[in-house]
Amino acid sequence: MTKDIIAAASFYKQSYFFNPEYDDLPTDVKKELRAVAAVAAEKTRGIVCVGFKNGHIFMESSGLETDADYDEITARNVIDDTIKNKAEIFTSLSEWYKLFKTEDGKKAKDSFLRGLPL
Repeated sequence: MTKDIIAAASFYKQSYFFNPEYDDLPTDVKKELRAVAAVAAEKTRGIVCVGFKNGHIFMESSGLETDADYDEITARNVIDDTIKNKAEIFTSLSEWYKLFKTEDGKKAKDSFLRGLPL
């Protein structure tokens, strides 16, 4: 079970991370992910990660061990609402991942570009 983080944001450090392995994503998608992660980190008052786990998109939040005020229930609700409200971007990301980051997607793309049946 491998996790591949695309983007993360921290309420604590007021910082943002974007994995350079995903620089080939469209600029608008990268901007949207940055906004989604930053807003969710602010709402959860924690650290938010967006990525892929075993080829499936995920979004999670965590707090520092020393942060007694971090509320896991509120954070889970924020994450669930974000996933629901941003379903279009998460669906697009999943499709992009299948096409560009999996072996089957690469084969399908190569076949398409050569004009062969999928």
